[in-house]
Amino acid sequence: MIRKATMPGSKQMYGDNPIAQRKTDLYKQEYVQSFVQKWDALIDWEARASSEGDFFIRILKERGVKRVLDVATGTGFHSIRLLRAGFEVTSADGSPEMLAQAFENARRAGFIMRTIHADWRWLSRDIHNKYDAVICLGNSLTHLFSEQDRRKALAEFYTALRHDGVLILDQRNYDGILDEGFTSKHVYYYCGDNVSAEPEHVDEGLARFKYTFPDGATFHLNMYPLRKEYTRRLMNEVGFQQVKTYADFQETHKVEDPDFYVHVAEKLYKNEERPTTIMSKFGNLNYSTTVDTAREYYNSSDADRFYATIWGGEDIHIGLYVSDNDSIFDASRRTVEKMAASIKDLDSTTRVLDIGSGYGGSARHLVRQYGCQVGCLNLSEVQNKRNRALNQKENISLAINVIDGNFESIPMPDGSVDVVWSQDALLHSGNREKV
Repeated sequence: MIRKATMPGSKQMYGDNPIAQRKTDLYKQEYVQSFVQKWDALIDWEARASSEGDFFIRILKERGVKRVLDVATGTGFHSIRLLRAGFEVTSADGSPEMLAQAFENARRAGFIMRTIHADWRWLSRDIHNKYDAVICLGNSLTHLFSEQDRRKALAEFYTALRHDGVLILDQRNYDGILDEGFTSKHVYYYCGDNVSAEPEHVDEGLARFKYTFPDGATFHLNMYPLRKEYTRRLMNEVGFQQVKTYADFQETHKVEDPDFYVHVAEKLYKNEERPTTIMSKFGNLNYSTTVDTAREYYNSSDADRFYATIWGGEDIHIGLYVSDNDSIFDASRRTVEKMAASIKDLDSTTRVLDIGSGYGGSARHLVRQYGCQVGCLNLSEVQNKRNRALNQKENISLAINVIDGNFESIPMPDGSVDVVWSQDALLHSGNREKV
């Protein structure tokens, strides 16, 4: 017989079979006072602030956000950071113990926190205002064990937003835990020294984590292991039109085994233009919605795998076929050769800009055959990485400059090149006259 989990006093109790406890309301009993008092040591506010930098603040400011609803306040880390940054913040949580600690932390920081004790599933019962942004951070959605509850909560978040609002929600990389086993960099979320957070049991319906503190105290949380694509799909299905996912505060394609994912879900339709700002070592790059859609596609693992294997890994444009036996690689190369042959006086003094350069196959042909100096302007960082590697392999990196960017905003002065080259790329622009 399995007894219902109960939490008398300050001690967690899960009954005879802890891994059988898989109900949404369990978290309200898991956050006992003794656990809450140690939560800030687990987070380590200073280390966590350093690791995430201004990631969330920048995303909110880029969208003109003023009013924020923090639905998973916890002990107040993000609410207080946003208050310090000048946002108007309402802080909600389903755990009264967490909310009380958050209020006290805010008081010590010099703020009077506007708090609401609310269950996400009935958020609109307690919150009647509209917000520019809702944040649900700290791997909190995983406290909901039924899909019905997850859908209801996401729908309530959607309702709390203005017409152009944004939801920012994070989660552990449960895909990696389920498929490959648990690893942690211990630098992004749970940063406390000598504090560990590790899974004690994992299956497709439960991730039971054990939290161990320097004084030997241990606590547990039972959570539902959300897979990344499942979470993104739920967001789309409740009404969010665009969902962009980051890994450990970076573009997902840049991190192979992240600790956490951050989803940024927009109510705006794709045809409602809001420029997307991409963080680059060369500065912030502003992409239109149309261009960013193409960028996400070409950065995806499916597209990269297709063009690198089926298409030959050099070119991603249309080819010229002279027989049924021609390979895609040969036909694509024939297109490049014919285009190059049509340009008079190509030589080592010719400066070429290839816009939408893909893997750089055309650029390498121009360098090998004519000695040209070529700039490759391309929006896919995944393709650009392969382009640079191929150039280095052929020892022609000095002749080819690979630039992360897009042709709707070319980062070069007028008259700086002799030839502008492009193959099947302009179709991705939403403003071809400007290009």
